[in-house]
Parts: sequence; C-alpha cells; structure tokens
Amino acid sequence: MLATLHIENVAVVKELDIDFSEGFNVLTGETGSGKSVIISSIGMLLGNPFPKDMIRSGEREAMISGYFTDISDNNKRMLSELGIDTDGDGGLFVQRNVTDLGRCVSRIGGRTVPASLQREAVGLLCDIHGQQDNHKLLDEKNHLRLLDSYCDNSELLEDYDKQYKALCETERKLKEAKESEIGKQERLEFLRYRIEELSKASLTPGEDEELEARLRLLRDAEKTVKQVNIIYRALYSNEKGASAVSLIEMAKKSLEAIGDVLPEASEYITKLDSFASEIQDIAEVSAMLTENIGKDPKRELDEVQARLGFLSRLQKKYGGNISDLLRILERSEEELDKLESSDLTVKELTVKREREYDSARKIAKKLHNRRCEYAKILEKLVVEQLEFLDMKSVKFICEFTECELNSSGFDKVRFLLSANKGEEAKSLSKTASGGELARIMLGIKSVFAEKEYTQTLIYDEIDTGISGKTSQKLGLVLKKASENAQIICITHSAQIAAAANCHFLISKSLENDRVMTSAAVLTDKERVSEIARIMGGNKISGELLSSAEQLISETQNQ
Repeated sequence: MLATLHIENVAVVKELDIDFSEGFNVLTGETGSGKSVIISSIGMLLGNPFPKDMIRSGEREAMISGYFTDISDNNKRMLSELGIDTDGDGGLFVQRNVTDLGRCVSRIGGRTVPASLQREAVGLLCDIHGQQDNHKLLDEKNHLRLLDSYCDNSELLEDYDKQYKALCETERKLKEAKESEIGKQERLEFLRYRIEELSKASLTPGEDEELEARLRLLRDAEKTVKQVNIIYRALYSNEKGASAVSLIEMAKKSLEAIGDVLPEASEYITKLDSFASEIQDIAEVSAMLTENIGKDPKRELDEVQARLGFLSRLQKKYGGNISDLLRILERSEEELDKLESSDLTVKELTVKREREYDSARKIAKKLHNRRCEYAKILEKLVVEQLEFLDMKSVKFICEFTECELNSSGFDKVRFLLSANKGEEAKSLSKTASGGELARIMLGIKSVFAEKEYTQTLIYDEIDTGISGKTSQKLGLVLKKASENAQIICITHSAQIAAAANCHFLISKSLENDRVMTSAAVLTDKERVSEIARIMGGNKISGELLSSAEQLISETQNQ
C-alpha cells in the first residue's frame, strides 16, 4: 500500500505530507483546495509526464516521493524480474524530481532509473482511475492476465511456460537447421569443388619459388649455353686451341725442366696444381648449367610459364601463397568431414517439434477449459455487482477467440458489456461514459480486488453523474473492496465519504499572499461537520449535522 506521500512545490502545494491508512481512504475538500494536485502528484510518481509548468510559481524545483509497504510476494517477484528489490523492511521508496529547466529525474530505492522503468514498476503497486484515465481494465491486452489471476492459474501457467519455452527453443533450432540445410548443400558443393581443384593442383611447399628460379634459367638458355661453352673451352678443354688447364700443364713441365737451377720450382708446381684444380671445378660447375637446362629448354620454358600462370590464378582466387593454399585445402577437408557427419537433421527436429507442440497444446487446452469455467462465474459476479449499483439490465461477457499458440496458450480474451437491455455487448471502452463507466469500472474492479496484483487503487471523483442512492451503494462497494486492497478516493459525495475508514480534509489558506494546501485526518466530530458541509453547503444546521451523523452510522454498520 501507499503508506506515505510527500509533495514539494507542486502547483498550489508548498509542502505536504500525507500518511495514508490501510483500507478505505477518502479525500474531500472545497473546489480548488488541491485534491486534484494530490492525485496528479501520485500519477507523476507512477511515471506519468511531469510538466515543468506544474512547479509552484517562483520555485526552481519540484519533488514528489512515496513509500510503499506490505508489498505482496507476487509483486516482489515481478519487481525483482525488473531488477528492483525492496528494502530490509519489505518496502519501496520512489521519488520524482523536475527542475524549471525541464530536467526530470526518477529514483527507486535511491537509484536513478528511466521513467519507463518507474512507470512499469510502480504501476504494479498502484493504479489510478479517473473519468478520463486510460484504465488498465479498458486495455484488452490485460484481460487475459486478469482472468488468469481470477482463475488462480499460476501453477498451470508455470507448467505451460516450461513446455512452451521448450517448444520455442526447438522451433528456433528447426528454423536454423532448415536455413542451414539450404546453405549446407551449397556449402558442401563448394567445398567439394574447392577440394577437388586444390587436390588436382598437386601443390608442394615452395614450388612457386623454385619455378621462378627455373624460369630465369630457361629464359636465357641459348645465351647461357653459349657462354658456358666459352668458359669450358677457355678453362678446361679446347679442340681448336690451348685451354687454361693445358697451358698450366705446359708451365709445370717447363718448371720441372729447370728445377736444378730454380729452387722454388717445386713450390710453383704445387701452386699451379692448385690453380688447375680450381679452374677445372669452375669449368665443371659452369658445364652443369648446360645439363640443368636440358635438351629442350623451349618446351620446358612453356611448361614452367603455364604452371606459374595456373598457380597465380589459384592464388588470386583463394588468396595467399602456396603454403596458404595448402592450409585452405586442409581446413576445407576438415569442414567437409564435419558437415557430412552432422547428426542434427531437419527430420529429427521436425519430429521433436511436433511432439512438443502436442504437449504444449494439451496444457493450453487445460488452461482454456479452466478459463471458460471461471469466466462463467466471473460473468455472474460482475453482473450481480453492477445490478447492485443500479444497472439493472447489464450484461457482462468474457469473449474467447482462439489464436495461434503463444506464451499464454491459444486464448484471446476480452471483456464485453451491454449497459442497457437490447444493446449489443461491446468492448468496455465503447460501452458507456460518465456515471455508467464509473460504475462499470468499480463493479468489475471490486470483483477482481481479491485476485488482482495491484494493492493500491485510486479513484478520482468516480461519483460524477451518479445519484445519491447509487452513491451510497458505490461507497459500500468501495468499502468492501478495501478489505483486499488499499482504496484512496477523491469524492464530492457524502454517501461515499461516510463509508471510508479514514477521512482526509484537503483545505487551502493564504500565507504571505500565497495559497497553501494542507491535509488533515478528521476526528469523528470533524468528520460529521465535513459530511454535513458536503450535504448542504457552508450553512450547516443542526438538522444537517444529525443527518450526517446518521449517514455515517448507517454506512459504517453495513
């Protein structure tokens, strides 16, 4: 329940504290005293827009705060799902500030939160209904939840939720598998093609570098052979003339001949042998180039160029060098093996999906049957309540429409109502206005009060357009509803005010030429005077006081 409300610098309110009680709280006071400001402040605490023009004239900032206590376990659970925890006493502190520059800050438990989160969280605890408000009950999206709450379907819904989530997970996997199957076949074809192409290429590491070296040799084969022959003849063997080696042999023989007169001859001969050996090595190495070139260098050159061109195209196609292409081949073979050996098939998932769908459908059918059973009871109780509120020909219907299986089952539910005999039942938002709509809302609310999550219900002048006799019944309905929820009601009806457990008088006064609003809990005697004022105006006679006292006594004893 909303235990305390604090308002600073909002419209005519300078500073105001109200400690609400459990049960039925009523606020009365003269027009313009500030009652609507209090309700608007609670609305802004619930996350409604906080316009900066609501700041009291001459002030820089306005602030509203409230403390909710006795929060139900169910609401604590839903708050926790939103990331909000109650304090050590099980309560929740909520605050809203706005500056004259339009900056608005929302806080829950001292933590700054988005207005959207404040609206969702505090909306679980408190609900305002006025003549023009978009009430939760008018929103057809809430009707199924309200019916489930009335049916107490929590356990059945929990079972269904588990099965439905399992179904959704399987459907997700099935969808992915089907999409993957299409892509899988394409991928398999691509992998097989790539593996075949790279395997046929018979790649070896460093092959491109070796081919480039061979290409350089073969391109100048004719020139190379000619020069090698010159080197070989000049150094080692020359049929047409002396070679370096043959000349060295001649020099050695001459040195041997003069060995007797040239002591160094032996040393020189050794050096010449060394020179001859090195020259021979050079000649033989050069000659090997001719052997490496082969017998048909032109044909081999064409083959090398063709192979290099082929490798170049592969490298451009797949990227990287020969080593990279070999790694691509290896990874492709591994991926192909993995795809071909996959055991999660569309067929298996389809069978599993059908099995889980049937299980979810069976639980949804149980939900449907239970909803239909309790809907009949609900229709009867709402009609009885509305008939008590002098709507004698009313019809209330829970309309069921089957839809695709979803998180709530396969039911779409909306509440329809016919306010007058002979009229077609229509949605609540199109049924009535003014006094009729107020009674419809209150009648339905009173039936749901014991089941609904919202623990604080606020009614803003719901007595508009209602006669005194019906107002008295309205007061009794509110009193009865307050046994299961905290009720806060602004009213101009003496009959409704007389039924309350706690009566606040909202009044205004002038201080330093400024209007000030105050709230006071009335004593029994003060309450009689206030109800007499409501009944007869400012001139309160003894007869009016007696009537007010009698009205309070009669209402409290019912």
